[in-house]
Amino acid sequence: MTNKQDNMNIVFSINKNYINLLCISITSLLENNHNRQINIYILHAELNSKNQKKIKRLEKFYNNLKIYFILIDKNNFKNFKLNIKYISLETYFRFLIPDILQENKCLYLDADTLTIKNLSELYNTDISEYYCAGCNDLFIEHIDYKKEIGLSKENLYINAGVILFNLEKMRQNQISNLLLHNTEKYSNIIKYQDQDVLNITCKNHILKVDSIYNYTSFCMEKEKDKAN
Repeated sequence: MTNKQDNMNIVFSINKNYINLLCISITSLLENNHNRQINIYILHAELNSKNQKKIKRLEKFYNNLKIYFILIDKNNFKNFKLNIKYISLETYFRFLIPDILQENKCLYLDADTLTIKNLSELYNTDISEYYCAGCNDLFIEHIDYKKEIGLSKENLYINAGVILFNLEKMRQNQISNLLLHNTEKYSNIIKYQDQDVLNITCKNHILKVDSIYNYTSFCMEKEKDKAN
């Protein structure tokens, strides 16, 4: 039997349009992480049994994979701001993870992420004193955006595509409720939606990790030496 400490809890949040991308993302994750039990939690509001069955088929190919589906009521987010065309309302579902998942830690991944190396080092990062860990968003730094949402130049602003969450600490401080509250409170100033809200709410409680864990196209321009 696998020790619970060896488990890697991964969370995705998708709609039907991202099923194929999600399957690719999960496959890349499993191909590079054979040494851990991978528990994948998929937050959704509309996946039917056929959709779920398509994703669950991956369990047949990996004996260290278990997939769970968690239905979210989309109506709870209907008034939330959507101003980036390619990002859906499901992106806000991650705010509920601490209250939904009774684990101490999880790694949230966007469905369009590709894993090319083992993630144990990232997952094992000590975040006991933080709400979460993520990579500095170099694009946000480049456009000098942080001041528009009340953050100082010194405040870390992370890209929300890959986030390691300390669920235990977030539950202790009711961060889910605060995230939901701040989404409405700052609705007139946030441009990057839930990413802005996460950075505002968790300010000074975010650990910076190396950009290799969320190596975006902008990183490829600014940090070419890390491409290998």
